[in-house]
Amino acid sequence: MKAVLCILSILLALTATLVTGNQMNMDDSSKKPGYGKKGGGKGGKKGDCANSTTSVPYIQAFSPQIKAHTLDTRAAFVNADTTQGDWQFQGKVFRAWETQQPSTVPLNRFLTQVNQDYIFSTISSVSGYDANGVVGYVYPTQICDSVPLLGAYNQAAGDHYYTTDVGEHNSLTSSGWSDAGISGYVLPLHDCSCKS
Repeated sequence: MKAVLCILSILLALTATLVTGNQMNMDDSSKKPGYGKKGGGKGGKKGDCANSTTSVPYIQAFSPQIKAHTLDTRAAFVNADTTQGDWQFQGKVFRAWETQQPSTVPLNRFLTQVNQDYIFSTISSVSGYDANGVVGYVYPTQICDSVPLLGAYNQAAGDHYYTTDVGEHNSLTSSGWSDAGISGYVLPLHDCSCKS
């Protein structure tokens, strides 16, 4: 059963890459994650991969006060709730690293003051948004059994949402959300070593 789930996970990740492409709805499409970088492919050489055992889960949360979704570690949300927020956990989304690792790049958070919307990307700037820090480190291309972190945007609400679940992403885009592209490549929550 575990092997079947693992194979399905890999097929879903590959389908997401083919369906959504590898671009963000940003000003400069040449700044796609991984653009101009050597390497790529799903496997990656052993020496190129970050140590997956040091990765941590990243959680999506929603703030009813500012009506926005964001991503961070559990500890970061606990600290934010204690000092300034009303973030409600919506669940773990992916695994990534809190510090720079081999082959990883920063996953940057951007914020617009207009409607408190957050965008996550491996690019260095987003027009109309202010840099709001690095939340973690991810792969710029699909290597080392990583999966795409898919973004969806609800223009009416001014809100971005992120998932690694292709079905969830497709459900959002078929119900009025826009495809916001791939923010980077992350580790799935489950162990997909495909060992029986």
